[in-house]
Amino acid sequence: MTPTPEDLLRIFAWLGGGLCCGLPLLIFAAVAFYAWRKHTQNLAVLNSAAVTKIAALKPSDRLVRLEGVIKQVPHALDGPPESPLAFVRLKVEIYERDTETRRDRDHEFGWRAAGDKIRSVPFLLEDETGSVWVDPQGLDKVSLGEGIVPTREAAEAAAIQVGIDPRLFNLKSRARLWELRGGQRVTVIGVVSQRDGRLMVGKSKDAPFVVTSLLGEAVQVQTGKQAQTGRTMAIVFGAVGLVAICCGTLGSLFALISSLQK
Repeated sequence: MTPTPEDLLRIFAWLGGGLCCGLPLLIFAAVAFYAWRKHTQNLAVLNSAAVTKIAALKPSDRLVRLEGVIKQVPHALDGPPESPLAFVRLKVEIYERDTETRRDRDHEFGWRAAGDKIRSVPFLLEDETGSVWVDPQGLDKVSLGEGIVPTREAAEAAAIQVGIDPRLFNLKSRARLWELRGGQRVTVIGVVSQRDGRLMVGKSKDAPFVVTSLLGEAVQVQTGKQAQTGRTMAIVFGAVGLVAICCGTLGSLFALISSLQK
């Protein structure tokens, strides 16, 4: 028997519902899978970096891993002479509320990114064998770690430094702050080049560039966490998306069979 218009509507409702629910989840799964793969690749690259002393450095495309103290910051962004600021990152979020009402209720959208900016200047890194210049521009944000929750005064000062409107803190807001200062012990993973007659450690074209206060295995832990998060999200979103599409497809198939048996 030929399906009636009501039967066709039921069939397409099942199919459309499954696709509408499942396809967005599969798209999220694809994005999460890409992030998982990217962070996994970055982790492998970081693990391949050769642990090196500064005295042994020479220009090369090979990644090197250094650990030392920030000794000099000639063009410091801020700070007293004993702890000059070489790098600052500020991330600000504000709590946004929808001004429109629906059924006489306000709908809260929650936290929204309002700014995430960085400023940095080259600094001199020193270990027990020598010293080398490091340009932190283009460093990998993931490897910085969790950062700190700054006081309002510190957040406003950092906002001015990086170019974020400090008036955002008059709203309901929250912030994360990362700083690298003179006297701090840091890990640097990058490539060595000759620049203006001196050796400089900086970013390569194809590998993550790490400048962080994290030391030892803690550097890889951050990237590993991101990879694990991406993997979990890819599996969850992918599984739920496939289930939704399968349910919609099976529902439409049963509706079709039912209509043909009338």
